Amino acid sequence: MKRIAFCDYYREAARTLFQQTGRTIFVGAFGLMVTACLFEEDSSVPRLTEDGFGAIDQTTKFELGHLERENPDLRFVEMSFEEEGGFVTVIEGYRQDKLLIELFPDSSGQRVGYLHALSALIRGPDGERIGEGFPDEDFSTCIPGEEQFSGMVICRHKKNTRLSHLYEIPGHDGPDGVLPPEEFTDEAQLLLIVWRADEG
Repeated sequence: MKRIAFCDYYREAARTLFQQTGRTIFVGAFGLMVTACLFEEDSSVPRLTEDGFGAIDQTTKFELGHLERENPDLRFVEMSFEEEGGFVTVIEGYRQDKLLIELFPDSSGQRVGYLHALSALIRGPDGERIGEGFPDEDFSTCIPGEEQFSGMVICRHKKNTRLSHLYEIPGHDGPDGVLPPEEFTDEAQLLLIVWRADEG
């Protein structure tokens, strides 16, 4: 019970920062939570694959009622925040008050375009989880992060074209457009798994 309460405390702290300052700070705040909550387990949580997450796939409507009907085991909350160029709507998915995913619309605004897996309860197609280390020995499928992801590394999954992995690299602060030396893979930590409805 103490571990659960501790993890929930950090989730709420990260959520508060997100509401106050937007995604840039939220991503960093989430990193505070990951290590402490890494070893939670829930075998009933779907695995994230190239096809999607549970009932969420490339045909899923970006609409709160539709998501609730198709995913009765999840609780969804719609929220908006301001970015350059206007407001962005995000739908968060919770399981027993634990934030699992964020959903973003496609260019039409009608369907789910992106899914961000945020919780260590979700396993990727190779069994990877948020908070784990870098699986490969080089950055051959990776590009450097930019702007709010400066200093991070974004790696395309070698087999699943809809999936990418965002790694935080402690001790590496950029510059933008430059990958860290390969020895930094020893320190890399999986911060986010991104699923795209469109292949590419």
